[in-house]
Amino acid sequence: MNKHYLIHLPHSGRDISSEFRSDYLLEEDELTQNINQYCDLYTDELFSDLFEHFGGVKSNYSRLFFDPERFGEDTAEPM
Repeated sequence: MNKHYLIHLPHSGRDISSEFRSDYLLEEDELTQNINQYCDLYTDELFSDLFEHFGGVKSNYSRLFFDPERFGEDTAEPM
C-alpha cells in the first residue's frame, strides 16, 4: 500500500510583508519579540528532511501577519 504525506509547517515563518508593516504599532524590536514568541521556532529545520522528501506547505510569513489555520470567523477561534 502506498502512503502519501503532506508536511505542513504553518507557523515557522517570521516575515511580515513590508507593504503592511506600517499597520503594526510596535517598535521593530517589540514586533520581532512578538514574532519570535508566536513562531514555531526551528520546526522547518527539525522537519527539513521530511519536507524535502515528501514535499509540503511552509509559510514564510509570521502568524501575526497571516495564520493559515485561523478560522474564518473570530468567534469560532478558540485562541
